[in-house]
Amino acid sequence: AVEAAQARIAQNERELTVLMRSVQELIFRTDLRGVITYVNAHWTAFTGRDVSGAVGQRLQDLVEPESQQRVFEALDPGAEEGVRICEVVARVADGRELMFQMAVVPLRMEGRVTGFAGSAVDVTDRWVAQQQLQTQLAFQDLLLETNPLPVSVTDAEGRVVRVNRAWEEWKGMGRDTLTG
Repeated sequence: AVEAAQARIAQNERELTVLMRSVQELIFRTDLRGVITYVNAHWTAFTGRDVSGAVGQRLQDLVEPESQQRVFEALDPGAEEGVRICEVVARVADGRELMFQMAVVPLRMEGRVTGFAGSAVDVTDRWVAQQQLQTQLAFQDLLLETNPLPVSVTDAEGRVVRVNRAWEEWKGMGRDTLTG
Protein backbone atom coordinates (compact mmCIF):
# COMPACT_ATOMS: atom_id res chain seq x y z
CA ALA A 1 0.00 0.00 0.00
CA VAL A 2 2.90 2.37 0.81
CA GLU A 3 4.58 1.57 -2.52
CA ALA A 4 1.31 2.17 -4.38
CA ALA A 5 0.85 5.52 -2.60
CA GLN A 6 4.43 6.55 -3.43
CA ALA A 7 3.90 5.53 -7.06
CA ARG A 8 0.73 7.70 -7.21
CA ILE A 9 2.62 10.63 -5.67
CA ALA A 10 5.45 10.22 -8.19
CA GLN A 11 2.93 10.05 -11.05
CA ASN A 12 1.13 13.17 -9.76
CA GLU A 13 4.44 15.02 -9.53
CA ARG A 14 5.30 14.10 -13.14
CA GLU A 15 1.88 15.24 -14.33
CA LEU A 16 2.17 18.50 -12.38
CA THR A 17 5.61 19.11 -13.91
CA VAL A 18 4.21 18.62 -17.42
CA LEU A 19 1.29 20.90 -16.59
CA MET A 20 3.58 23.63 -15.26
CA ARG A 21 5.65 23.49 -18.46
CA SER A 22 2.54 23.83 -20.64
CA VAL A 23 1.14 26.90 -18.86
CA GLN A 24 1.63 30.07 -20.92
CA GLU A 25 1.90 32.27 -17.84
CA LEU A 26 4.80 32.96 -15.56
CA ILE A 27 4.13 30.95 -12.39
CA PHE A 28 5.98 31.71 -9.16
CA ARG A 29 6.02 30.93 -5.47
CA THR A 30 7.54 32.98 -2.67
CA ASP A 31 8.16 32.55 1.00
CA LEU A 32 6.48 34.77 3.58
CA ARG A 33 9.01 37.58 2.98
CA GLY A 34 8.42 37.58 -0.78
CA VAL A 35 11.64 35.75 -1.64
CA ILE A 36 11.12 33.67 -4.79
CA THR A 37 11.39 29.94 -4.16
CA TYR A 38 10.13 28.76 -7.57
CA VAL A 39 9.52 30.12 -11.07
CA ASN A 40 8.58 28.16 -14.16
CA ALA A 41 10.43 28.29 -17.48
CA HIS A 42 8.41 31.28 -18.67
CA TRP A 43 10.63 33.41 -16.46
CA THR A 44 13.35 32.98 -19.08
CA ALA A 45 10.95 33.54 -21.97
CA PHE A 46 9.67 36.82 -20.48
CA THR A 47 12.84 38.26 -18.97
CA GLY A 48 15.66 36.73 -21.04
CA ARG A 49 17.32 35.73 -17.76
CA ASP A 50 18.02 32.29 -16.32
CA VAL A 51 15.55 30.88 -13.79
CA SER A 52 18.37 30.43 -11.28
CA GLY A 53 18.76 34.21 -11.16
CA ALA A 54 15.21 34.62 -9.87
CA VAL A 55 15.23 32.07 -7.06
CA GLY A 56 16.41 33.71 -3.86
CA GLN A 57 15.50 37.23 -5.03
CA ARG A 58 12.74 39.30 -3.46
CA LEU A 59 9.90 39.69 -5.94
CA GLN A 60 9.63 43.34 -4.94
CA ASP A 61 13.24 43.94 -6.02
CA LEU A 62 12.65 42.57 -9.53
CA VAL A 63 10.16 45.26 -10.55
CA GLU A 64 10.64 48.94 -11.28
CA PRO A 65 10.51 51.32 -8.28
CA GLU A 66 7.03 52.61 -9.17
CA SER A 67 5.69 49.03 -8.91
CA GLN A 68 7.37 47.99 -5.67
CA GLN A 69 4.57 49.23 -3.40
CA ARG A 70 1.98 47.22 -5.37
CA VAL A 71 4.06 44.05 -4.94
CA PHE A 72 4.50 44.82 -1.24
CA GLU A 73 0.71 45.16 -0.85
CA ALA A 74 0.02 41.97 -2.83
CA LEU A 75 2.41 40.04 -0.55
CA ASP A 76 0.95 41.41 2.69
CA PRO A 77 0.15 38.40 4.92
CA GLY A 78 -2.38 40.47 6.86
CA ALA A 79 -4.39 41.61 3.81
CA GLU A 80 -7.79 40.22 2.92
CA GLU A 81 -8.04 36.66 1.67
CA GLY A 82 -8.53 35.84 -1.97
CA VAL A 83 -6.73 36.64 -5.17
CA ARG A 84 -4.79 39.90 -5.18
CA ILE A 85 -4.32 41.42 -8.61
CA CYS A 86 -2.03 44.27 -9.59
CA GLU A 87 -0.07 45.51 -12.56
CA VAL A 88 3.69 45.87 -12.30
CA VAL A 89 6.45 47.08 -14.60
CA ALA A 90 9.68 45.12 -14.87
CA ARG A 91 12.78 45.83 -16.94
CA VAL A 92 14.02 42.77 -18.82
CA ALA A 93 17.56 41.79 -19.82
CA ASP A 94 17.51 43.72 -23.11
CA GLY A 95 16.44 46.92 -21.32
CA ARG A 96 12.78 46.95 -22.39
CA GLU A 97 10.05 47.64 -19.85
CA LEU A 98 7.26 45.09 -19.75
CA MET A 99 3.93 45.42 -17.97
CA PHE A 100 2.68 42.33 -16.16
CA GLN A 101 -0.68 41.67 -14.60
CA MET A 102 0.16 39.73 -11.47
CA ALA A 103 -2.25 37.59 -9.44
CA VAL A 104 -1.18 36.38 -6.01
CA VAL A 105 -2.81 34.16 -3.39
CA PRO A 106 -1.53 33.46 0.11
CA LEU A 107 -0.46 29.91 0.92
CA ARG A 108 -1.64 28.75 4.34
CA MET A 109 -0.54 26.00 6.65
CA GLU A 110 -2.33 25.38 9.93
CA GLY A 111 -4.18 28.69 9.63
CA ARG A 112 -1.23 30.98 9.03
CA VAL A 113 0.28 32.40 5.85
CA THR A 114 3.53 30.66 4.94
CA GLY A 115 4.12 32.15 1.50
CA PHE A 116 2.47 33.12 -1.73
CA ALA A 117 1.75 31.54 -5.10
CA GLY A 118 1.10 33.60 -8.16
CA SER A 119 1.14 34.11 -11.85
CA ALA A 120 2.06 36.95 -14.16
CA VAL A 121 0.80 37.63 -17.66
CA ASP A 122 2.59 39.96 -20.07
CA VAL A 123 0.10 42.75 -20.85
CA THR A 124 2.66 45.07 -22.43
CA ASP A 125 0.87 45.23 -25.79
CA ARG A 126 -2.36 46.30 -24.08
CA TRP A 127 -0.46 48.81 -21.94
CA VAL A 128 1.25 50.34 -24.98
CA ALA A 129 -2.07 50.47 -26.87
CA GLN A 130 -3.69 52.26 -23.91
CA GLN A 131 -0.86 54.79 -23.78
CA GLN A 132 -1.16 55.40 -27.53
CA LEU A 133 -4.93 55.80 -27.20
CA GLN A 134 -4.50 58.29 -24.35
CA THR A 135 -2.02 60.26 -26.45
CA GLN A 136 -4.41 60.27 -29.40
CA LEU A 137 -7.34 61.37 -27.22
CA ALA A 138 -5.28 64.15 -25.67
CA PHE A 139 -4.35 65.36 -29.16
CA GLN A 140 -8.00 65.27 -30.27
CA ASP A 141 -9.01 67.19 -27.15
CA LEU A 142 -6.37 69.80 -27.92
CA LEU A 143 -7.63 70.13 -31.50
CA LEU A 144 -11.23 70.44 -30.35
CA GLU A 145 -10.43 72.96 -27.64
CA THR A 146 -8.27 75.20 -29.83
CA ASN A 147 -10.58 75.12 -32.85
CA PRO A 148 -11.80 78.72 -33.44
CA LEU A 149 -15.19 77.45 -34.64
CA PRO A 150 -17.88 76.54 -32.09
CA VAL A 151 -18.04 72.75 -31.84
CA SER A 152 -20.39 70.59 -29.81
CA VAL A 153 -20.58 66.82 -29.47
CA THR A 154 -23.87 65.10 -28.71
CA ASP A 155 -24.77 61.54 -27.76
CA ALA A 156 -27.31 59.31 -29.54
CA GLU A 157 -30.18 60.99 -27.65
CA GLY A 158 -29.08 64.47 -28.73
CA ARG A 159 -27.68 65.49 -25.32
CA VAL A 160 -24.63 67.72 -25.37
CA VAL A 161 -21.65 65.79 -24.00
CA ARG A 162 -18.87 68.15 -24.96
CA VAL A 163 -18.29 71.67 -26.23
CA ASN A 164 -15.18 73.67 -26.98
CA ARG A 165 -14.18 77.12 -25.74
CA ALA A 166 -15.47 78.79 -28.93
CA TRP A 167 -18.91 77.22 -28.31
CA GLU A 168 -18.95 78.56 -24.74
CA GLU A 169 -18.08 82.05 -25.99
CA TRP A 170 -20.67 81.88 -28.78
CA LYS A 171 -23.45 80.80 -26.40
CA GLY A 172 -22.18 82.93 -23.53
CA MET A 173 -22.58 79.93 -21.22
CA GLY A 174 -20.14 77.67 -19.42
CA ARG A 175 -19.80 74.07 -20.53
CA ASP A 176 -21.05 72.84 -17.15
CA THR A 177 -24.50 74.32 -17.94
CA LEU A 178 -24.48 73.10 -21.54
CA THR A 179 -23.49 69.48 -21.05
CA GLY A 180 -26.17 66.94 -20.34
